[in-house]
Amino acid sequence: MRGHEPWPFHLENKVYLGSTSLAGMAATLQRMLIWNEKECGRLQVEIDEHERSACAAPIVRGSRIAGVIIVSSTNANFFHQSMSCQAISEYAQLLALSLREHDFHPFSLLHLHPMPALSWQRTYLAHYAIDMIMNYARKHHCSRQEAEYIIEQEIEAEFERVGQEQQRSKPFN
Repeated sequence: MRGHEPWPFHLENKVYLGSTSLAGMAATLQRMLIWNEKECGRLQVEIDEHERSACAAPIVRGSRIAGVIIVSSTNANFFHQSMSCQAISEYAQLLALSLREHDFHPFSLLHLHPMPALSWQRTYLAHYAIDMIMNYARKHHCSRQEAEYIIEQEIEAEFERVGQEQQRSKPFN
């Protein structure tokens, strides 16, 4: 993640954007989506701190996906202008050209789940992730990169479990 004020330029930890995020919805629906804070009937998606509008565009090649680019703004109607969205769409197309074929996967393999709130994830990752990775590397005599890959899979599974629990405990509107 990269940012400008009020976000830090580089966020040290990752977050998992699941089915309840704008990126997850854009991937699932296979199209660009826009969220603006001031719109009535807005999409019900996970919102990051300081975020007032966002645009998410899947990075696709044919019927395969490599990921989603999401751009957020502190301005409530920043993506109301078609030029902003067009720029993000074109950037997603350029990214698709720069990636290798094996980076793309069929949409049918996409099975996103709800994830915990972004603030919860950041707190969890800041407190536990590095220690988990280093302990795994020591215990299994592997590189930090190998340990990070394994621990990220474990954290993702844990976040899926917690996210589903949080979804079940949310009151219905």
